[in-house]
Amino acid sequence: MDVDEAMFSVVADARVLVHGKYAGTIRYVPDRRTALVGVELDRACGDNDGIDEGGRRLFQCKPLHGLFVREEQLGFRRLVYSNAWNLLDNTQEQLNLMRSEKFKAAEHTIAQLTKGRSLSRTVSDAEVAGITVEADYRGPHVHWPLELSNVLAVLDSFKTSQVLHHKYVLELLNAGVRALAPLPTLQEITVAEGEKLTVIGDLHGQLQDLFSIFSINGLPSPTNKYLFNGDFVDRGLYGTEVVMTLLLFRLLDPTSVYLNRGNHESRNQNSWMGFEDEVWGKYSGAEDGDLERPARLFERFQALFEVLPLCAVLQSKIFVVHGGLFSRDNVTLAHLRGIARKREPPLHQLGFEDKIFEDMLWSDPRAIQTRQPSERGAGVEFGVNVTNNFCLVNKIALIIRSHECVPEGFEILHGGRLITLFSASRYCGTQMNKGAFLTLGPELQPEIQQFYAHALNESSFTTAAPPEQAQLQGVLEEDTLRMIAERICDHKPSLFWYFTQHDDEHDGTVSRLVWAEALRSVLQLELPFLTYQPKLAALVDENSTRINYSQFLARYRIENDAVD
Repeated sequence: MDVDEAMFSVVADARVLVHGKYAGTIRYVPDRRTALVGVELDRACGDNDGIDEGGRRLFQCKPLHGLFVREEQLGFRRLVYSNAWNLLDNTQEQLNLMRSEKFKAAEHTIAQLTKGRSLSRTVSDAEVAGITVEADYRGPHVHWPLELSNVLAVLDSFKTSQVLHHKYVLELLNAGVRALAPLPTLQEITVAEGEKLTVIGDLHGQLQDLFSIFSINGLPSPTNKYLFNGDFVDRGLYGTEVVMTLLLFRLLDPTSVYLNRGNHESRNQNSWMGFEDEVWGKYSGAEDGDLERPARLFERFQALFEVLPLCAVLQSKIFVVHGGLFSRDNVTLAHLRGIARKREPPLHQLGFEDKIFEDMLWSDPRAIQTRQPSERGAGVEFGVNVTNNFCLVNKIALIIRSHECVPEGFEILHGGRLITLFSASRYCGTQMNKGAFLTLGPELQPEIQQFYAHALNESSFTTAAPPEQAQLQGVLEEDTLRMIAERICDHKPSLFWYFTQHDDEHDGTVSRLVWAEALRSVLQLELPFLTYQPKLAALVDENSTRINYSQFLARYRIENDAVD
């Protein structure tokens, strides 16, 4: 049972899935780990009523609702929902890419109609200098040249959710563009004696994780360097503050902080996954009539994202990239150095440069040999042979990448040659994953530290108490079901057609098995739909195993409060 014992332990009354598909509740826990666990199943698909093969009654349940199984045959519902959430989250990115492609034509038309009136992506230093900080502004101030005390004062204000004035945001963004634009696409980073470098995975606007890492591992300094491996924004509430914090330390000392670009440092993701909404919410400009302010700020963030380097090599031996490797063999570091990066990341292009640019931000490793199409709709899923080829061609010993939420905060694949690193703990407030960061000294021996973030205004580092874990499980289940419901809405005609073709009794109903297979086939999602059936679809009656598919589909509709 490959799970964290602290989170998924075999205890009485725990909800489980037997063989990955039969929902039930643990009723009997043996004294020995090698003995069988007694489970009361929700449906009559067992072989006893709580009496074992020796004739002992170990628990009480209805006939054919009992089953004795080995511990490794149990799946814990929280883990099942977590895996389902990750799969749905990946397909959500694919949907966003499809939406972005559809909107390209509309954006071009709008640009033509507004020609001559479009908002400039450049805000000059003179324009920024002319912005007045109001007398009643109570947030932090940024003074130039930067000093550590000033940076810490800004961070302290972020702990209480104060919003940095838009003048200072523009100053930092302009300074960041100037500092990062001259950098190479592939950064060469060294770690000298007496120094260490810490690699940070996805943060996704979760400022509490960034501050927790600083509390545990120390602030950036010339001897305590950091490499942030992309996906600073989207999904979390504090994307602007995460970017401002990284820029403050980078501008304070360029040798202390290095930044790689992730797939969420792009317009096509920010427009759908939360960061654009965050900027508009925090900097609406409505209070003083500057209605162009949020759009202007958002454009400057995009200008910053476009100059971020794409990858790094540490001590000529460790390759660090946000997504992963490539859809073709024999890609060299020289190829990566030559990429023209200062643009929106290309998608679905056929050219060599565009494709490896896309792969660096979007690809994922898998326990396979070669390659297969990506569930995300961009990049590629690559196996151990791809990793070995890249390492051999480029004399690389280890690959560090991020891009995926993993339960422990890190995952080691491909014979130890590849590490996934994810630093946003309790991701999106729905997952129960740990965060992790990786530290290296001059000898390049990686040390991984796991953590759970504390609240922004706290300094303790305790893990969640059981009531909070239960609350998170409820949120995770609710979010998973919501994402499934969205896909049902998108595919109602196809689902109805499938049901009518399998309505063997011609009475408007299908069996639970047919219903689950319909969702798997039409939605193209390999999820345990029978587990979700009680929450998604009602049975005809309590003694039935059939679902009225018209009533099921009628439950799911897209609502628009602006339309009567």
